[in-house]
Amino acid sequence: MVSAAFFASAPNVQTPEAQRAASLSDEPHYRLIFENSYVRVFRMSLAAHDATLLHQHERPYVYVSLGPANFVDALAGKPDVHVIMADGQVAYSQGGFSHTIRTDVGSPLVIITIELLKPQSEPQNTCADILPGPPIYHCPATAADKKVGNSDLPLFKTDETDVSLQWYGQNTSQAGITYGLGTLVVILSGSGLQTVVKGKPQEPLSVGSVLWLLAEAPTTINNPSGAPWSYLSLSFEGTEPFYQQWKPGRIVPSPKSR
Repeated sequence: MVSAAFFASAPNVQTPEAQRAASLSDEPHYRLIFENSYVRVFRMSLAAHDATLLHQHERPYVYVSLGPANFVDALAGKPDVHVIMADGQVAYSQGGFSHTIRTDVGSPLVIITIELLKPQSEPQNTCADILPGPPIYHCPATAADKKVGNSDLPLFKTDETDVSLQWYGQNTSQAGITYGLGTLVVILSGSGLQTVVKGKPQEPLSVGSVLWLLAEAPTTINNPSGAPWSYLSLSFEGTEPFYQQWKPGRIVPSPKSR
């Protein structure tokens, strides 16, 4: 689920073809599904034996395959690269290039592309092999690796963004989620999931659904089927509440006393 796979990440050579490349917003296979000041999230869907337009990736981005992926990555001015990704596999690119994606082998392709709108420092693996180089932490094997139980697997980070994989095992009918930073959640597996608002099920969630969780805002997700489910999370520095909520053993001045 988390082994390394890369779209071409070499600096873009501005050939005449690259200069004519479409933006992601103008590429018809990319559909914008969420946007705020930190991210733009696109769902890219490509039928078998189809191809995208030549398009630009101007910013760094995280991407994840929904279902197995087998495609050709044709970077402008570079040799084609054959890419295979597993269902739920996560990867990162620095951006700064133009390319075309083709499904020559006859398999459809669905990928969630999360464009990072704030400048990013050099990314580093935390507990997974997403990027070149060893993880920066010593991470023992977790339940997420075995797909049992409930667990959190940090994947990689920059100084501005932390990327992790969360896994909920069999018979977890409800999960409460709270992050100290504003966090983007992308559902990677599961069925029949629902957010809960004021004790009542509200928005249905499916694979590829996206949620933005405010910092320190508790969110509950129902899982009536009890089947295992998982999601990708991206937490962003600078999104913490200006006034921290009161917590036991800690006094926070009121706005007037500040």
